[in-house]
Amino acid sequence: MFSIKSLWETALPLFPFNKKRPTKLTSLLSIVSGFVLLVLGMSLLSTLSSLSSIRNLDIPKADKQAGFARVFSGGLSKITGSKIASVEAWNSSLELIHSINLFSSELEAGLNKFGAGELFSLSELAVNSSQISEKITYLSAQIEKSMLLQKLIKPEKQKQISEAARMSSEIAPIFSELSQGDHKILILFQNTDELRATGGFIGSYALVQLQDGVLGEIIVEDIYDADGQFTGFIEPPAGVREYLSANNGLRLPDANWQPDFSDSAQQILRFFTLADRGKIDAVIGVNLNLAKTLLEITGPINLPDNETILTQENVGSVLRTDRGEFFAGSRAKTQVLTQAMTGLKLSLANLPKTKKILLAELLLGHIKDRDVQIFFVDPSLQEHAKALNITGELPSVESQTTLFIYPVESNVGINKVNPYVTRKMVVAQAGKLTEIGITFSHLASDQPGYINYQRLITNPDTEVVSIIVDDEELQNFDEEIIQSFSGNKFKQVGFLVPVSPGEQQRVRIALQKNEPPQLLLIRKQPGLQAIPLTLISDDQSKELLVVNDQLIALSQAN
Repeated sequence: MFSIKSLWETALPLFPFNKKRPTKLTSLLSIVSGFVLLVLGMSLLSTLSSLSSIRNLDIPKADKQAGFARVFSGGLSKITGSKIASVEAWNSSLELIHSINLFSSELEAGLNKFGAGELFSLSELAVNSSQISEKITYLSAQIEKSMLLQKLIKPEKQKQISEAARMSSEIAPIFSELSQGDHKILILFQNTDELRATGGFIGSYALVQLQDGVLGEIIVEDIYDADGQFTGFIEPPAGVREYLSANNGLRLPDANWQPDFSDSAQQILRFFTLADRGKIDAVIGVNLNLAKTLLEITGPINLPDNETILTQENVGSVLRTDRGEFFAGSRAKTQVLTQAMTGLKLSLANLPKTKKILLAELLLGHIKDRDVQIFFVDPSLQEHAKALNITGELPSVESQTTLFIYPVESNVGINKVNPYVTRKMVVAQAGKLTEIGITFSHLASDQPGYINYQRLITNPDTEVVSIIVDDEELQNFDEEIIQSFSGNKFKQVGFLVPVSPGEQQRVRIALQKNEPPQLLLIRKQPGLQAIPLTLISDDQSKELLVVNDQLIALSQAN
């Protein structure tokens, strides 16, 4: 059995102080060897203490504890000529801790400056992110070379390190590009209380200026400010044409109609170009769910000019625009938005470190749920963002035996009833035929009805056998082949599904492929909570939750 004693007894004969009649040379070597062992032991203890602090999310303490070990491991790396993989992995992991601490410190300092209304730059963050990318990529490569490390580090941890290396290599170029030159970023605030394809109705937006990485002026406006500058006519897509356009064509507030966020972002940029808002380099869609999380962490924010306390419960109603109350030139909503953003900046800057760490974790969860989606005009940056899975593009479905299912809802009732609507799904597969059932429940009898233009996006070669709403088969529905931003083709069907207050409505869609599907790829729409799914195959069923893109083997139902 392994023990410190057995290790010492094994190592003892290797050192000169074990020999008889020591000479001055062997005595000196004994002293040096003992000192090296002592320093090695202290370095290992320092490393273990640092790792313990990382588990507790105390990065500054971890960096401080790793400092002593970093000196020893760096020297050992030079002595061995950077040829021993385990030594290189040890040294690079300690250097990585230091780089992460620098990055987090710069990020916190930037957040504090942002809250205080001071200028801060992305330049240092860009440098630190590049260093993190280099070190974690090197660490991953050394682990792959070392048989010892592969035995010591669990496979799932190795995968996490490898994935972190991949992601950091995509993030670093984005930071680097944004820290150089002039950039204008459009941030869309999407209200999920009125669900739309990419997350929610675009009630307002912000234009952010970056000059050589320095954050400049932030302009917050109501969506109708820019829309009012457009006097042309754009042919509306199906769904908008019948229920939203009022013969005025496609307008900016409804321009995020396409389920592929990158595709919708391009359409939105056309409107902003025509509205003379200047050259925009990136579009970021932010859903209301993120704002609710921010307010959950910061607590309520006082809006004295509006005599309102902004909370996670009322943020949707306070910040939204009621179409009937809007008139050209109105600045009321812009003032509320600006005041809310100022209060939020101050609250974020004053958060204790523990809450900032919690906020970072929750933010990553929102990005994974596509509550934050990003489109870059620059093709190379768009490719980096796509590799990070943050562009909201429709996925590539290449296998003929994979059935793709993406239900997309759009609230065309011009109301905010989506918080009161739930849905659950059933997917039953038998041979070539698959039936999809969606049951909508409107939980509030005192609210308006939910008027949903329901779409289903699936493989282009899939046949739509039938669509049944309220036990009646539809004879007419919209059906077309659409193309994603990346050029992938899909079949899209659309039809109206009204859900009365306090009632349920069931939809059944029968699909047929040329070959029996072996895999099911199902996607959850941004802005929705996890959807309960019952999967039935070969008369066996399994209960699942659809939380994002999920690839399911149909045999899992067995």
